[in-house]
Amino acid sequence: MKRIGLLLTLLLLSSAVSAFAIEPLLAKNKNNEAPEAKSFTFQSTTGKAYPISNRNMSYPATLTISGEWLENKNKELVSIGKLRVTDGSLIIDGGYYAAKVYKITKGFGIDNDKNGKLKILCELQELNSESTYRLILHGRTSSDGIRFEAPESKIATQYFIEFSGQLTK
Repeated sequence: MKRIGLLLTLLLLSSAVSAFAIEPLLAKNKNNEAPEAKSFTFQSTTGKAYPISNRNMSYPATLTISGEWLENKNKELVSIGKLRVTDGSLIIDGGYYAAKVYKITKGFGIDNDKNGKLKILCELQELNSESTYRLILHGRTSSDGIRFEAPESKIATQYFIEFSGQLTK
């Protein structure tokens, strides 16, 4: 069990390090101009959550994320954009148990149009509790929208998650 915890910690750190490494490059372009911000929203059309302790079970889930998409004006990184997550919710239907409702309090992400990859890291606050968790989303864009796949996408220590949906900018 300790190995799984260590593995999850290493995955979380590697995701955070890769996103933090590119953030200074997106801050300003060569003319010292800040990137232009546009609003974005992701709304899932389908979703499932799998408890980490029992991957054979799954629960229906919905995800909504909104925030700012910062257009990159740096010519060296023309295909990369930065996401600043400001709001959202994640609901996991517990079947016989009460649904788990999480509020997304803050987060950030990297959108790479060139290879179609999207990474988002968020902080979740479980409603009716003071517990906070990390939401890690690894996705790919296609003509159908965005797909976040398990096990790369997860609520750390709680669930592996997968979602399909649309990102509107």
